Amino acid sequence: MCPFCNLELGPFELEHGHKWHKTCAKCFHCGHEVTHEMAEQCVSKAAENLLPCNVRLYHMPCHERALMEQFKNKEFPIVQEQLDILNRFLLTSHEELPLTLDALYPLLRNLQQAAANVSIAINRKKDKIKIRDVAAWRETTEIRETINKEEKAKIEAKKIRLQAERQDPKLRDRRKAIAGLMQAFGISQADAEAMIDKKEAN
Repeated sequence: MCPFCNLELGPFELEHGHKWHKTCAKCFHCGHEVTHEMAEQCVSKAAENLLPCNVRLYHMPCHERALMEQFKNKEFPIVQEQLDILNRFLLTSHEELPLTLDALYPLLRNLQQAAANVSIAINRKKDKIKIRDVAAWRETTEIRETINKEEKAKIEAKKIRLQAERQDPKLRDRRKAIAGLMQAFGISQADAEAMIDKKEAN
């Protein structure tokens, strides 16, 4: 069965060992026919990447142009294949060309686009770093503010307690008694307070 149209293969395909109809082997980008050898490579890549093979069926030049165009679209993440294509283009030595505008213009245009894509890739990486740094800074700031609020609350509570103890010395004696029980018997503050409360009730 053809993986592109889900119809049965004909005698020609079965005789030549083809896995799809020749008429179904169309480039996803330009719509023109793809050779059997190129189709096999595309389907193999699709199987490895677990992607629909009809989307991955392409002419290599069409595919590379499409990937380079995606640099401009911020909705698409930059993938390693794009960087590999860009790097290969930049490292490819070009044959000597006559010093005429007609001969040099296509190369200069491609180099300009490649330089723009390099800038986009670098800035996209910087954006991610900035976002990560801002998030980390915000998280650290929020933690610091929470700690400061808790410290301020403790200080205010201590001021209120000391003021109350000055007005009623019995409160100070009770606090010291609770602290003594906690230290002597290794009990919690709640248990120490319960012991004091029971003693005062008697």
